[in-house]
Amino acid sequence: MLARWSASPEEDERLLVVHLGLEGMPQAEVAARLSLSRDAIAKRWQRLLSRVGEQGVMRELLAEAG
Repeated sequence: MLARWSASPEEDERLLVVHLGLEGMPQAEVAARLSLSRDAIAKRWQRLLSRVGEQGVMRELLAEAG
């Protein structure tokens, strides 16, 4: 099943989290599935991780888990 880049930013981020974060897919494979360049995927992933870090989401999740 091929996923396509959607019009919804939330869905786009969900796809990145699932494919890169949870499944550990290589960026090149995610790029092919989403019909984007590997560089585009890398930059979007970098921005998402930066935004998550700025918001302290990871710290909150780790605090809840611990």
